[in-house]
Amino acid sequence: MARDRVLLLDAYGVLFADPMRPLFEVVGADAARSATAVAAIFEYEFRQPLYSGDLPEPEFWPLLASRCGIEPAAARWRRVLRRAAAPLPALFWLPALADEVDVWLLVNHRHEWFEPALRDCGADRYVARTLVSSRTGLVQPQPAAYRRVRRLAGERAAVFVGGAPAHVAGARAAGLPARLADARATWATEARLDGR
Repeated sequence: MARDRVLLLDAYGVLFADPMRPLFEVVGADAARSATAVAAIFEYEFRQPLYSGDLPEPEFWPLLASRCGIEPAAARWRRVLRRAAAPLPALFWLPALADEVDVWLLVNHRHEWFEPALRDCGADRYVARTLVSSRTGLVQPQPAAYRRVRRLAGERAAVFVGGAPAHVAGARAAGLPARLADARATWATEARLDGR
């Protein structure tokens, strides 16, 4: 049964640690480059097409490896992503939150990487809806990603808790009340999740 409120969570940075930095460190070590250099390559060449679903996941690994001047190690790099997506304290609050509101997740990532992590920790049973960018084609902080949530929520009140300042700003620009998550998940213990 749908509840009258929707709590939209930025999956990475709120429920799970963002696994990309550890990936960049491993790829950087393989390529004798800094993690910062690998992150810049990813950001400028691969982030948007990969996260939007335009670049298929299996094609990403050899392209990244080629751009870094190394042979691909896709299986090992996928394992790094899985291990690095560690649960954050807010994950503990998910069952209690799901008793009060519909919990939706907004995910800037690949569904092939995120959905197994959600299932592995059992959190999928508390989530009413998951919107993964590689399936929706909408990447945060694009306002269209948040406008879609507003359309899907209909008349129900919706609040976004973001893991990155740019995501919070994007949600607010689209008219969605939003707040930035903190490391201790204090937002989850507040009586009112009103986006302030």
